Amino acid sequence: VALEHVLAATTDPAGDAVRCAALFAGAPSRGADGAFVVDTGNSTIRFESPRSLAATFEGVELGAADGLVGLVLRTTSLTAARAALAAGAVPSVATAAGVAVAPADACGVLLVFTAA
Repeated sequence: VALEHVLAATTDPAGDAVRCAALFAGAPSRGADGAFVVDTGNSTIRFESPRSLAATFEGVELGAADGLVGLVLRTTSLTAARAALAAGAVPSVATAAGVAVAPADACGVLLVFTAA
């Protein structure tokens, strides 16, 4: 398992991405899905509106969080990730972005497992 990217929910994705990118002496790029992406050197932070995140993670109760709200983790086996979550009785939802665990079930952070 490795960190793919960090998810940030904000009502001003473009502005917050610009401010964050300045910390890394860079500029944000625009993802194919419309998210604003900041390269931190060893990972990325994806800035999206709460509505965009809700659409991506349909079926997952995200709550009203604002700020850094999630971690997307690459795994070599989604089957093994699902099995580990099930063995721990951790509820998860299959989404277009991967297997998601709601913040209420993951210490307040959206966890998403995606195939490597």
